[in-house]
Amino acid sequence: MVFGDITNETTDLVVNTTDFTNFDLNGVCKCILAAAGPEVEEELKTVATLTPGSMIFTQPGRFPCKAILHVCGEKSASRIEKITQLIIMCCETNHYKSVAIPAICAGAGGLQPGLVAGAILRGIKNATTSTHLHMLRDIRIILYKMDVFLAFQEEAMQIFSTAVYCTGALPKTQQQEHQLSASTDLSILNNTPASQHSGFLFLGLSRKSVDDAMAKLKDLYQNQCSTHTFRKEELDSLMQDDVRELMQLIDTQGLHKENDQSGNLSVSGLKDGVTKAVMAFNAVLHGNLRREVRFKEEEDLFTRVVWCIMSHNGLWERLPKTANYNLEKQDIARGIVDAQGVTWTVDLNSMEATNLMVAELRKLKRLENLSDFTMPLYWDSMAPGEKVKVVAVPPSSAEYRALKSEFSKTESKTVMKVGSSQWRHLYLFEKRKRF
Repeated sequence: MVFGDITNETTDLVVNTTDFTNFDLNGVCKCILAAAGPEVEEELKTVATLTPGSMIFTQPGRFPCKAILHVCGEKSASRIEKITQLIIMCCETNHYKSVAIPAICAGAGGLQPGLVAGAILRGIKNATTSTHLHMLRDIRIILYKMDVFLAFQEEAMQIFSTAVYCTGALPKTQQQEHQLSASTDLSILNNTPASQHSGFLFLGLSRKSVDDAMAKLKDLYQNQCSTHTFRKEELDSLMQDDVRELMQLIDTQGLHKENDQSGNLSVSGLKDGVTKAVMAFNAVLHGNLRREVRFKEEEDLFTRVVWCIMSHNGLWERLPKTANYNLEKQDIARGIVDAQGVTWTVDLNSMEATNLMVAELRKLKRLENLSDFTMPLYWDSMAPGEKVKVVAVPPSSAEYRALKSEFSKTESKTVMKVGSSQWRHLYLFEKRKRF
C-alpha cells in the first residue's frame, strides 16, 4: 500500500478507473490520461464505443508501463471485488510481474473509502489464495488521499496477517521486503519438544559412595552449562524466518527453553550450545538493524534524488530504490537491477547501462528534486533558482521524431533543431488543474 501519486508508478500494468463516459472529470482517470497522452485517450474512447464493457486494455502511450487497464467499478463493492480478482488474473495471463491499482470508485465514484478498501483487499486475497501465481510478484495499491490510505490500512490489518506500508511513490520491487515485526508469530517459541533424557547407572560398595559419585557428576555437568534469557522486546524485532532458524538451532544444540509470563525466553544447556544460540541471535539483530538503516537511507534518498533509465520505447523510467541508492553511492560493481528485474552494468562516465545478456545499451539520467518542486521524469535537472530551462531534444529520440513529423504536416521548411522548455510555474499550474 503506497501513499502517493499513481502517475509516478513504473509497474508493468497500471490500472485506471473510469466510467467510460466522462474522461475529463478530476481524479485518477484524468491524471493517467494526461500522463499517457492524447493518443491513449482517443484509443480508449474508440474502443469503449465499439466494445462496451467494464475492462479495456490500451497502449501505455507516454506512461512508463507496458499497458494500461481501464476498469469500471460501477459503484458496487461486489463488482469492485470481482474486478480486482480479474485484474490479478489478467496480470498472470499476460505475464506482468507488477501492477499498480488505485482506490477504484473511492474518488469521483463517491463510494466510502472503507467499503472500497474491503472490496479491493478481499479481491486480492481471494485471487492470490485460490491460484498459485507464477508471474505476478508485486501488487501495489496507490492511495492519493490520507483518509483513503488510513481506511485501507485498517482493513488490511483485519484481512491480512501481514501488510507492507510505504510512503514513497515507486516500486520497491525485488530488492527487499520490509515486513512489520509486529506481525511475527512468536507462538512457535512455546512449542517445547519432548525432553531427551540420558540414563546413568551408579554401582558402588556403599550408598555413600554412590551418592558422592552422583553429586560429583551433577557438579561437573552444571559447570559446563549456562542459561541465557532473550527479552520479549528483542524477540519482537525478529521476522518469522528468524524465529524458525533460532528454534531450529536451539533444538539442534539440545537446549532446554522456557517462557515466562512476560514473554521472555530462557534457554539452558551446555555452554557451547547456548553461546552459539546467543551469537546467532545477535547476528540476526545486527543484520535487521543494518537492513533497517539501509531501508531508511534508501527511502530518504528516493525523495531527493531520481535516477532514470531509458526504456525501449524511448521514455525515461525511474529506477527502484536500491538501484537509485547504489548509483548515487557509486556502488555499482555488481551492477544494478531495474523495475523489471533486469540486471545492468553501469558506466557512470558515459552515463550508460548495458544488459550483457542481450548486448543492449540504455542511457542513464540523474535528477535532483528541489525543496519546493519534484522533477518530472522526462525533464533535465534545474538549479534551485532556475524558473525556466530550454533543453535540446536529441534527434535520435522518439520525442524529436514525433515533433518533426507533426511539424512537417503543416510546414515544408527543414527542421534544424528542437528544444523543450521546462517552465516550473506552468507545470505546477497544469498539475493543480488536474486535481
